[in-house]
Amino acid sequence: MKNKPLFITYKNSDFENAAALFFKKILSDLLISNEIVNIALSGGGTPLPIYEKLKEYDLEWERINFFLVDERCVPIKDTRSNFGNIKNIFFDFVHSKTFSIVKEGISFDEATKHYSEEILKCLPVINNIPKFDLIILGMGLDGHTASLFPNTLALEEKNKLIVLNDIPQLGEKRITMTFPLIENASKIVLLIKGDNKKKVLNECFDKKLPIMKLFNHLYAVLS
Repeated sequence: MKNKPLFITYKNSDFENAAALFFKKILSDLLISNEIVNIALSGGGTPLPIYEKLKEYDLEWERINFFLVDERCVPIKDTRSNFGNIKNIFFDFVHSKTFSIVKEGISFDEATKHYSEEILKCLPVINNIPKFDLIILGMGLDGHTASLFPNTLALEEKNKLIVLNDIPQLGEKRITMTFPLIENASKIVLLIKGDNKKKVLNECFDKKLPIMKLFNHLYAVLS
């Protein structure tokens, strides 16, 4: 078990710029110690503006591989696609290799399997599990992170790296990393914004929310 995370709080007006600078420092350090850096990004309203700021920094982007933490079961061109949204404001502006979860012409079940195979092929395996250098997570008001929602089967997955998770409360399925894969990362940073989400994080143990399982694996919480 790792130490408790570092909590860093910014003023709302400074959040995106300060968080982008925080990640720039992490990436710069990783590029010093690694030939190739493997990072998994989350989508959503909190991370996207940060990625838009991050792209302005002069880094060796060609040495960074970007993956996704989770994805909706929609085409990449759909406005709900995490990959599509990140691509429009970040991937299209950096010279990095990117890995989408959803693939045109194959089913979501096949995409899930293919994505797991890509991760195994590209990442070093430590403790019998692929190891990301950095994973950036968000959190919902129900305490979910990635697409690991309360009362869903993916919460208990111990063996698979990527699963197609049925989420009855949303009436949909999503493709998501599982806890074993996320927990094995060198650094995990959680992004939360707003008093409501801070309250959720403070109550995560009492309410046994999904984010609770990662709390002691987090490197930092930016709020």
